Amino acid sequence: MRAALAVLTVLVLGAAACEPAPSVHPGVPASVHAGVTVAALTRAGTTVVLTVRVTAGTDPVAASTWFSRYGTTAYDGGRLLDGTSRRVWATATRAADDPRCVCTLARDLGAGESAQLQAAFTGVPAAVTRMSVLLPGRGVVTGVPVRNGPPPLPPHGLALDLTTVFASESGELSSYRERLDTAMTIRGTPQHAELTLDADVLFTPGTANLTPAATGLITAASEAVTGPSDSAAAVAVAGELTVTGHTDDTGPAARNRELSRERAAVVADAITPKRPITVVGEGERLWAVPNTDAVSRHLNRRVTIGYRPGPPSPAPPVPLPDTTGVRGTGPTGVTVTLPDDGGDVAFVPSTVGVVGDALLVGLVARNVGDRDVVLAGLLGARPALARGDVDPGGTSGSAGIRLLDGTTASYPLDYRAPAGDWTCLCERDLTRPIPPGGERALPLWFPRPATSVTAVTVDLPGLFRITDIPIG
Repeated sequence: MRAALAVLTVLVLGAAACEPAPSVHPGVPASVHAGVTVAALTRAGTTVVLTVRVTAGTDPVAASTWFSRYGTTAYDGGRLLDGTSRRVWATATRAADDPRCVCTLARDLGAGESAQLQAAFTGVPAAVTRMSVLLPGRGVVTGVPVRNGPPPLPPHGLALDLTTVFASESGELSSYRERLDTAMTIRGTPQHAELTLDADVLFTPGTANLTPAATGLITAASEAVTGPSDSAAAVAVAGELTVTGHTDDTGPAARNRELSRERAAVVADAITPKRPITVVGEGERLWAVPNTDAVSRHLNRRVTIGYRPGPPSPAPPVPLPDTTGVRGTGPTGVTVTLPDDGGDVAFVPSTVGVVGDALLVGLVARNVGDRDVVLAGLLGARPALARGDVDPGGTSGSAGIRLLDGTTASYPLDYRAPAGDWTCLCERDLTRPIPPGGERALPLWFPRPATSVTAVTVDLPGLFRITDIPIG
């Protein structure tokens, strides 16, 4: 039999009776959380320690591998999220030149045995008193209290050496959305957003002359920064715009700078209604992706518009774009035969909830076939090119599952550590096989929709689409 964790209810230990109770997100079933007990987070100085207790089932198991980032023997895959500040922390490392985690290493359990796994995080502000805990493959526990004091000592083994804590990878959550009806993408936070417009759609090659297709793209950009109403209030929220032109590295650098500014000025003049606009031409200097081939050069030929976004608003009531994937509805979900006869998997959603400024969608992948299935490469490969600079490990995870709102597709929230790559707030390693009858939690974090939105749609191009998933 395959090693597994015993089926137990998830508890969070250490909460005071007067405090709101932490909760396992309702989108993730108890069976996925089998054998997991999350304790209150503890703060010792500038370090916060996550403690998780696991219990093996009827077979021995290498417990820490269930929570490792890339299937190693270290308990380094847990992440902490503060929904108020929209920041994420990864497990602390020991030194700038020592990427080993400050965490429990290999821990093997016999049948029915329990173990305590711990991981350290640093840089969490003292004002943070509750956090969400993200456990690879096991889902999310929200509202876990942060307490001052030493972490609990493990019943067996050594306590963490907190003197070795160096730094935690940390970053602010960012959203990435794509308009499916025009050549525009939007990346941003609640404080600042940036539209990216495809210069090959806007202009004839090598010029600043608008094409016939440019009208629709500029109209979409104008609506994105102020809303369809173009109201004075919406213009005031967006504030001053910064319109920046970019080119690829073809041709002289001086001409590229000149052309990029000419193009930015043309777009700035076409945006309505009028408001203060700063025009910048960067030429080839700030590329989105390295200029290695025709595809990358196309991505670099662009015009960006920076602005301050307003509160989320519902998309116009337009039909969803067509799909070749299997269709289903919430809460039933869909059953999909994976490509190349890779087995049968049911993707089942459950209740969706707002956590801070994000929407947490619980999705479970359940093997309903008669052999092991592997999801790596199926759920995460698609956004890599569209998003440009993304998590190098994103193709092995679930970063490709989108939230559809009319003709706008939102990818899972991500974050970027200083001088690092974008990292998806999603499952990052789906290489571990799911046995027949087994399940894998796929918690997905998206931008919070407008308050009037009561149901959502999740979509993976060419594989599945699930509509009418209720928020509640």
